[in-house]
Amino acid sequence: MRGIASVLSLGLGLGLTVGCSVTGKLYPVQTAPVPAPGASSQPLIAKVAFVGLGKSGTISVPLATGEVCMGPYSFIEPNPATLDKNTLSAAWDQVYGPGYYVAHVLGMYHAVTELRGSQGTILWMDFYRTPGEGRGSQILGVAKDNRSNLYKLVF
Repeated sequence: MRGIASVLSLGLGLGLTVGCSVTGKLYPVQTAPVPAPGASSQPLIAKVAFVGLGKSGTISVPLATGEVCMGPYSFIEPNPATLDKNTLSAAWDQVYGPGYYVAHVLGMYHAVTELRGSQGTILWMDFYRTPGEGRGSQILGVAKDNRSNLYKLVF
């Protein structure tokens, strides 16, 4: 029995080291006053590739217009000096309710990213893993683009 546990641990460790892919969805919460051509209320699919132990990786988000926003992400340590620069604190409160950022995200180890598309779209994302273990934990986040769209991010 101990041998099976060792093999499973090794396999899981190698899987995390080599990398894996997780699919998340961006649900529109607020759309631009004048939607972009081809805009849709359907969720955008974000393909997140975790590399190493999940501290950094890449994200690719295909937009309804055919443009794909891509870029790296990395988890950051909570640091009061950089909170305003590295988070979408107001977006958290818009998406999840007033005070959510301070009550749930502030002080947590979370990921930030800036994704760029080939047609000029910039998409900023901020996400974290909620406290808990196994199925009691989930990854939640927010995203905002340079076209006044706001999204709820769920994995």
